[in-house]
Amino acid sequence: MTTNILTWDEGYDERELHSPTPDDVTGRIAALDGVDHTLVTVYRNDAHLAVGGSANEGLVVYCTFDSEVFWQVVVDGDPGASVTLVAGGQAGAYPATHVTTLGDAITAAVDFLERGERAPGLHWDAQ
Repeated sequence: MTTNILTWDEGYDERELHSPTPDDVTGRIAALDGVDHTLVTVYRNDAHLAVGGSANEGLVVYCTFDSEVFWQVVVDGDPGASVTLVAGGQAGAYPATHVTTLGDAITAAVDFLERGERAPGLHWDAQ
């Protein structure tokens, strides 16, 4: 049996929803604003996928199945450039190649929720 849980931040509070739907995940990721809402995490048993940042300014996405290897969504771009985003309530400079779009973040999260896998249409890099 798969246990699915969705968590997100609201300021300093964390909210949790058991058995989320794809619409729940999509809505929470679309609400990321880089200020009060900066992180959404989808849990499937011991694995999880996290999306942080701002739906308008850029998002970082990773997933892990064992908390040892972390798979990061990567995109084309200048590998020397960085983007400052607030993820998990903390500002950080992320490589521009790790900052993706709202559409790709939603694809990654919904595929992970529904199938427990990395979205095959996206590029992933093990960290």
